[in-house]
Amino acid sequence: MKHLYVIRHAKSSWADEGMRDFDRPLNERGKKNAPMMAERLQAKSKVDHFVVSPAKRTRQTAQHFTAAFSFPENKIQWEESIYEAPVSALINVVEKLDDKFDNVAFIGHNYGVSLLVAYLTGEHVQMPTCAIATIELEIESWELISREIGRLIDYDFPKKMTE
Repeated sequence: MKHLYVIRHAKSSWADEGMRDFDRPLNERGKKNAPMMAERLQAKSKVDHFVVSPAKRTRQTAQHFTAAFSFPENKIQWEESIYEAPVSALINVVEKLDDKFDNVAFIGHNYGVSLLVAYLTGEHVQMPTCAIATIELEIESWELISREIGRLIDYDFPKKMTE
């Protein structure tokens, strides 16, 4: 059994209109939401590997998640192919994950993360910034992922009321 935590980066800043999209940092709301969402995920899940887009806002988001899980940042799998990628590229990254990892956090961008969730579960959920979709996959190897093989077992986002 595998679990994939599909996470959209936290809210980014548009303050500098001339800045390259890749270099945009988190804004104040993103800096508040990322640690909150990381703690919420950590309270109910286990993560043994992180796959992250190297864009600045995803790197900054990942810092909060890796801190919550006491995961060493030098062990993060940085994947350039996640940035502005079609869902086929994201699936390719997931298929190549090492099978020794059963619980993987995947931090990327929309629309790719929304399409990845839909591809794997058949469910179309909105992925606002810092949303987390938890997908359960009854497979032993990541290379076996296919359309609608997973089940969406949790969906969380910053404005969701917690119990």
